[in-house]
Amino acid sequence: MAKRRRVVREPVAAVANQDRSVDAPTAESVAVSRSVLLSRLAMGLLAGLVVFLAYHPSDSIAVEQGDALWFSTLALVIATITSAAGALSRRRPLAADSSAIPWMAWGLAGWIMLAAIATSTHWGSNFGNLRSATNEAWVWVAGVAAFLAFRRLFADESMRRSVLWLAVLVATGLAVHGLHQQWISLPENRAAYQADPDRLLKLAGIEAPEGTAERMRFENRLFDGGPSATFALANSWAAVLLVGIVIGAGVLRFQFAGLTWGQRIGWGLVVAICVAAMLAARSRSAMLAMLPAIAWLWIASTHAPKKNRSVIAIALGGIVAIGGAMGTALALFGNREWIDQAPASLAFRFQYWRATWRMFMDHPWFGSGPGNFRLMYSRYRESSTTEQISDPHNFFFETLASGGWVAAVLLVLIMAAGVRFALRRRSDVREFADDGQTDTDGEVRSPIWGWVIGGASAALILVWFLGWVGRRMPDLDVGLLAVPAAITFGWWSLSSLRSLRSSQIDAIASALLLALMVHLCVAGGWTVPGVAIWVWLAAGILTRVEIETLGSVPKAAGQGEWFAVWAGPAVGVLLIMTLNFVSLRPVSAQKRAMAMAEYAQSTGQLGKAGVSLGEAIEADPWAVTPPMWMADLCRWEMVRQQTSAPGDAPSSALRQAWMRWLDESKHRAGQDPSVYRQIGLNRLHVYQRFSQAEDLAAAEQIFDQVVAWSPADQWAIAQLAVIAQASGDMDKARRMARQAKLLSETGGNLERALYLQSIYAAEPVGPRAASQPIRGPADQLLASLLDPA
Repeated sequence: MAKRRRVVREPVAAVANQDRSVDAPTAESVAVSRSVLLSRLAMGLLAGLVVFLAYHPSDSIAVEQGDALWFSTLALVIATITSAAGALSRRRPLAADSSAIPWMAWGLAGWIMLAAIATSTHWGSNFGNLRSATNEAWVWVAGVAAFLAFRRLFADESMRRSVLWLAVLVATGLAVHGLHQQWISLPENRAAYQADPDRLLKLAGIEAPEGTAERMRFENRLFDGGPSATFALANSWAAVLLVGIVIGAGVLRFQFAGLTWGQRIGWGLVVAICVAAMLAARSRSAMLAMLPAIAWLWIASTHAPKKNRSVIAIALGGIVAIGGAMGTALALFGNREWIDQAPASLAFRFQYWRATWRMFMDHPWFGSGPGNFRLMYSRYRESSTTEQISDPHNFFFETLASGGWVAAVLLVLIMAAGVRFALRRRSDVREFADDGQTDTDGEVRSPIWGWVIGGASAALILVWFLGWVGRRMPDLDVGLLAVPAAITFGWWSLSSLRSLRSSQIDAIASALLLALMVHLCVAGGWTVPGVAIWVWLAAGILTRVEIETLGSVPKAAGQGEWFAVWAGPAVGVLLIMTLNFVSLRPVSAQKRAMAMAEYAQSTGQLGKAGVSLGEAIEADPWAVTPPMWMADLCRWEMVRQQTSAPGDAPSSALRQAWMRWLDESKHRAGQDPSVYRQIGLNRLHVYQRFSQAEDLAAAEQIFDQVVAWSPADQWAIAQLAVIAQASGDMDKARRMARQAKLLSETGGNLERALYLQSIYAAEPVGPRAASQPIRGPADQLLASLLDPA
């Protein structure tokens, strides 16, 4: 085997300082200086991106709706700037570091985008929604671009330290945010709900009449659920808390002897705050993931073979001790119901994965495609479950569902290649400053810290300013506590983080990646940017590339050489332009128009609302929500017409417009049972008002399709039974009623009980339906069908 080249990598800043010593700047030195500036700019943007994601992490449903498109754009900008910096400085990965990781990563991103197109109604299939699919596919593309950019940026050791510093800031701030919710916000919301439940439901934008399953679910989340900070789900928030715990434990493990007592207490306090927040989050998987991560920090802290056994023994003993302490604390002070439900929670995960596997077996090449898991999962959901999940709660199964077997294989290959790459670099190459203490004075003078602090500060100010302009400001009471706490600790922790050696940073990054991947084995968040960013950062640190400086490219160089240098930036610019024109601009325009329509409708300006909805429909030809709202607007205008008899027909022109928008919604939605359910209720409400047989027949046909796509949905089956009874098909009505009753009793879930299912009555009632649809509990409307007599 050829001997690998021994390389001591110079930080980018050192190269820049060396170039300044030249009296007459050459073209090459100017290019290098510009490259250094671009690298620092990329790092400043990355700091801003991390702070932005702390406030807008974008859960799975929000990603499908386009909430992560700005994140994807900024991630691609960072990747493009990083690639341009490498091109200007003529710095590229060493041949020894060249691997298939970039090619496989781009292959994964490209395949996911192909799956988004192939599974949509507009192109190759007939079940997916192209807008939701592409919105999520861009997260995959941006994630790959960001990961590959991080591999280059983190060749600079000061950049690796600054990322750890940012991580601790964000984790500390979000931990304080969540604890504020636990002790102050949630008790206040519970008291407000008990005083006036309808008012709080209206403020939350939730329609949940008294005595329905929807209200029960809301109450369960309010009174039994815990905090989640800025995230939609507590498990996603817990992933960021893991980041703070692992980094804090790593600093204490590696720097304990060199820390002052004040610093030791401070870092211990950070770990304690994050652990307390994790207990409040009630994330079993995060707590489990914390144990092997802490153990790995002990194992990875020695390189002496004779000590390996003792270190491993200490680590295992530490796991037992920490696990025992946590178990005792949970038994004494924890929520008993939360502990008792752990086996049931794991059983639910197995149900999710079995359903995802059946989905994959039916669609092995592309799965459900990105962004369309929810609408496909309903077909395969087991009859004993009631949750309508948006992802499989496992990173591998989510990849399998998003891109079929090709995506899953590529992911496994990337992970295997990354582990091999990191281990090979660790054994073959001595890291810069790995054999001694870091040059702290040089680290303090590194300009990168100014860029990082500036980028983070600018993002913080921008988030609050845009929130104020858009009337969606973050919680001010929480901000006044969490932001100062994070800034104070950030200023205080700089010196101890700057003392970490390169090998110690690697150990912390590997422990962090281990914790996150264990957590994501049973928790959602693989495509949630606020969670995934930490996976990409840790992976980028561990698989960072060695770089070498090349000579300048002569003007007479071949086209192949120029293409090799500038292909990366060119591809980045092309991706940014494509994202902007295909997704960001239409989605942003549609959201602005929808916001105007919502405001106009709330103030009674129905004409203006219709104009704004028309603009939203034209702005985004793939979005489902605008035509659904337009159909709803037409429906309410019809049913509120003043007529004298139940059978009077509405305006012909208005009815035609209503049906046209319903058809447009169906075309854009694909085979989404939730959209068809709303369309079916539209037809049933109009039937209640005008008693036209055409509407009843259409409602039955639509709900036949809903039940075919959601065979375990007791609500839809009960609604179909009532419709079939009204249409005169008594055999079908009784069969559907019995099936709805059986499903409501399967699994022992109270939320599925028929008396909690509020369904529409399938009978003409005339003007009485003008103000609202006539509905009632399913057990009462199905009573005659379930009567043995």
